[in-house]
Amino acid sequence: MAQTSHLARVTVRCDVAVPPEGVPACATFEVPLPEGLALVELVDGERNALPVQVDPAEPRCATWLVAPRLGTPAVRVYELMRTTGARPLVDGGPALEDAAGVLSFRDGERELLGYRYTVQPAPAGVDAVFARGGFIHPLLSPAGAVLTRIQPPDHYHHYGVWSAWTRVAVGGREVDFWNLGKGEATVRFMGFSQRGDGPVFAQATADLEHVVFDSGGVGRTALVERQTLRTYRMLAEDAYLLDLTLAYRCAARQPVRLLNYRYGGLAWRATGDWDRSNSTVLTSEGRARRDADGSRARWCLVQGAVNGGRARAGAAVLVSPENAHSPEPLRVWPEEENGRGDVFVNPSPTKGCDWMLEPDRDHVLRYRWLVFDGDRTAEDIEAAWSAYARRPSVDLQLG
Repeated sequence: MAQTSHLARVTVRCDVAVPPEGVPACATFEVPLPEGLALVELVDGERNALPVQVDPAEPRCATWLVAPRLGTPAVRVYELMRTTGARPLVDGGPALEDAAGVLSFRDGERELLGYRYTVQPAPAGVDAVFARGGFIHPLLSPAGAVLTRIQPPDHYHHYGVWSAWTRVAVGGREVDFWNLGKGEATVRFMGFSQRGDGPVFAQATADLEHVVFDSGGVGRTALVERQTLRTYRMLAEDAYLLDLTLAYRCAARQPVRLLNYRYGGLAWRATGDWDRSNSTVLTSEGRARRDADGSRARWCLVQGAVNGGRARAGAAVLVSPENAHSPEPLRVWPEEENGRGDVFVNPSPTKGCDWMLEPDRDHVLRYRWLVFDGDRTAEDIEAAWSAYARRPSVDLQLG
């Protein structure tokens, strides 16, 4: 039988409505939290058990999902407890599965995405310089529709959901980490510094190096990138959340300047099933695909037909207001791309200005992805962005 002891009463205030996929909340304590935590929400005299998880990167932080409720109450009250002598009050949740060079993020029986950490060889007959690792593919809708594409013949350097910079001033020269075919530079996966799963989220932190080649082909690391991916327990059957954090640090004591260019940073090459006839793009400022390129946006929604037109699915990229250039400029391919309207979306902080990365500190970009089946409206995505941008406030009453 489980033994429980009270740790804290937790009051959460939500300034905006809680969307169907829920809102992550975090209670931060002054000391590391013990193992075996349990959380209950107090609702009309009842005690409802909820999953809770300690953040591996911050052992003082307990994380859970605030779920939507009728009436959208602004204040929620919880009790956080320590349990001993039995299984946790709530079992199951997200999980990581490592196989064949891909770290899969799962929720129960569903695969949500795969993070390819080993090098993906270039296609047969294509220069090996196009090979790379450290990217998301597949990105899947909850029902399993693939929303990404890698190594398309028109751009062999496109890798699902990935990051790279196009014009970079480093060490007295300008190099291109994006267009791998130039042979000037590449991005290499170096290892996972953290990964784990639990009842609330699955998370992995991948370390990458942005490597510059000299005239003899010898590589030198210019930037170190730390990518943190976190998927949350699914509260809705047709949607899930992915938080993606990119932290850049200069490898040497000299600054690195990311130069103004029309694309660069986090990018999404969408499924080859989409073209201008069966998919749409919409931004937070009401711009569609025909006029989204070059505009600034807090979010960008892409959705379309999947599975041969038998279903619909998509994703929205939400830009954190904490990003240095938020709302971020967008690179969106035009409707005529490749003659059929292939889909490519890139929130690019350096589209229109340089970004100086100073040494000895992290330069961080944060994005939340809402991945879904069916279709979403502008109101749906605005609600999701508001919940992301205006995090719940959390008050603790210890003892």
